[in-house]
Amino acid sequence: MDTISREQFLGLANVKSDRCITIYMPTHRSGFEVNEKQDRLLYKNILKNVEKQVLDSGGDKADIQQLLKPSYELLDDKEFWYKLDYGLALFITADSFLVKKLPISIKEEVYVNNTFYLTPIFPLLNNDIHFYVLAISKNATAFYRGTAFSIEELSIEGLPRGMDDVIHFEEKSGQRLFRAGGSPATGIGSAHGHDAGLADEEEYVAAYLKEVDQTLWKEKLGNEKAPLLLAGVAYMAAKYRQISRYGNIVPEYLAGNYERVDTHIIFEKSRNMMIPFLQKPVRSALANYYNNLGGGTSCDDFSKVITASFFGQVENLFVKERSHAWGKFDKDRNQVTLHTEKEYGDECLVNQAIIHTIQNGGNIYVLSEEEMPDAKLLVASLRY
Repeated sequence: MDTISREQFLGLANVKSDRCITIYMPTHRSGFEVNEKQDRLLYKNILKNVEKQVLDSGGDKADIQQLLKPSYELLDDKEFWYKLDYGLALFITADSFLVKKLPISIKEEVYVNNTFYLTPIFPLLNNDIHFYVLAISKNATAFYRGTAFSIEELSIEGLPRGMDDVIHFEEKSGQRLFRAGGSPATGIGSAHGHDAGLADEEEYVAAYLKEVDQTLWKEKLGNEKAPLLLAGVAYMAAKYRQISRYGNIVPEYLAGNYERVDTHIIFEKSRNMMIPFLQKPVRSALANYYNNLGGGTSCDDFSKVITASFFGQVENLFVKERSHAWGKFDKDRNQVTLHTEKEYGDECLVNQAIIHTIQNGGNIYVLSEEEMPDAKLLVASLRY
């Protein structure tokens, strides 16, 4: 999976050229479609369609072939086609070629204009809304940072990999002894600063969990407020919750043993459980929009929203997913011209509204038709 930073998004938004080609297509991580090279075949057909579209608009064949040369060369990269995600995006000009593997499902779409079409990838910019996952058992510990679109295991210095990293057991002369970190067995010891002489299994587990908590607090969570989701058997999750000093542990937990579970499975399960948290910003923004309808700062007039976005007035922009509105905006005259079909020189005004809102520090929320206020293409909460 590739990430898209706000800076990279704005860089793409600022590109203007005689011919900017944007390609989106669905892909597959595994299965029949990968084995039978169906994604590669779809991509090849899309390139042929792009070539025809540019030719039909008056382009020179030799120039087009040169423009698409890096795109065709990608067909020969076998490793690339066996390591895809859920979607693919390409941004092509005569001077640049950028490919992004997307962690979101996306529909096939080709856009040829003097700017790139960026609306489908905007949701990927919301990676600052994150949560943590601690998968813990007696034999293993793993710590993750997750977002709505991805999860990654973090390397935390000093984090115990399991209980044996903290506590070791020996039997000697019929006596159960404690030792720390591979030191010679004694009746008294310390485990990374913890008291010795632990009485039973429960106390050993408690010492291990306390060491995990102290390490995470020191190395990562001490200045954090993001929610922490626990993954493990009921006893370990309950005990860690009791011991931990972190103040934002999610009440629910992922039940089970996650010692040998693929990261993708952990991502799917944790994301599903964290949906209410991930949706908090949009719910709050929508509530504010509805509260200010009728004379307030909320606006549902398409032309007024477009105008406001160009002049930096939009605080929150709500956009119906996969929507287009073809036309032009004359900034000097504050005039929006809309066409039912794309005409020569038109731009997608929805795309332009998103770009200008981001450039001016506003927030974007891409919603389904059912979630959109009055099923409109776009509405906004204005700053003034």
